Amino acid sequence: MGEGLRNYVGLRLMSVMDHLAGQVEGVTVRLADVDAPGDGAEKRCRMLARLASSREVHVEETGSGVYAAIDRAAERLAHGVKGDLLRRETLTPGRGQARTGGPQGSVGTSRPAR
Repeated sequence: MGEGLRNYVGLRLMSVMDHLAGQVEGVTVRLADVDAPGDGAEKRCRMLARLASSREVHVEETGSGVYAAIDRAAERLAHGVKGDLLRRETLTPGRGQARTGGPQGSVGTSRPAR
């Protein structure tokens, strides 16, 4: 990844996740060209956020342009991190009843294997 693209990714992540900085220990971003039916390659952006709670949130976006894929992935990552934090807060004992359900999409959360 070139320096300009690296700077764009960093600024984009800061713009959507700045208010979550204390909850996120790091983000890994992977960009790739993928074969697309028809007229050639598309761009794929995968992002993985490592949370302070030892959980992970991961998203993947594919599109015709790298900047659009980065933008959508960053927005979805921030949404996924917020959702994970809200679920954990809601499920914490002594904080009321647990909520279940809701849209999951292709945003995933996982706990690292030990």
